[in-house]
Amino acid sequence: MNQQITLMLVDDHQAIQSGMVHYFDQQDGFTVVKSLHNGDHLMSTIRECSPDIILLDMHLQRKDGKAESGMKLAENILTYNPSQKVVIYTGYNYPHYKQNAFQIGVKAFISKYEPLSKLAQYLQLVSEGIIVQNDDSSTEEKLTKFEINLLHHISEGLTNQDISEKLSYSRRTIEHYITVIYEKLQVTSRIQSVVKGMKLGYLPLTNEPST
Repeated sequence: MNQQITLMLVDDHQAIQSGMVHYFDQQDGFTVVKSLHNGDHLMSTIRECSPDIILLDMHLQRKDGKAESGMKLAENILTYNPSQKVVIYTGYNYPHYKQNAFQIGVKAFISKYEPLSKLAQYLQLVSEGIIVQNDDSSTEEKLTKFEINLLHHISEGLTNQDISEKLSYSRRTIEHYITVIYEKLQVTSRIQSVVKGMKLGYLPLTNEPST
């Protein structure tokens, strides 16, 4: 039998986690050594189990109900041990999130909509030292750096006039770019743009859309 690939699962969705544990327990070559629902005791558990691969959900919920960023946990893990193989497993499969993940050293960014058989194939590649960048495209067109900056100002509740003065552009120019943002994000209002911006990773999840 080939050497087992040891996995640690971190996902706050009980059904998803249970399904993965059941699946990998039936697969030759994989062993789930630990399952966690959030980042509590994550680092100490990693030291105890020394998993080959850590499979992290991107959006977690702590016991106190507050949101917890799987991306931030991944960054903490890789700061502590840059050689650790970390894979993001998420339902938010968008280019901006994916770009950020690979920048911090994640080995694969995998959609939860992929079949578990495909996930297993990707994990096998990661175990062999391969960075998996599956080329699936999102229907949303990417925002430019200027448009992302503009979206941040929108999330702060600034008016078009406020933004034009802050960025030294005419109000008409700002209105044009806001229209472009709406079209790219496929939304029709400021609130929708902020919510979509958070979902796509352009804005931090702590931002609240301004009314």
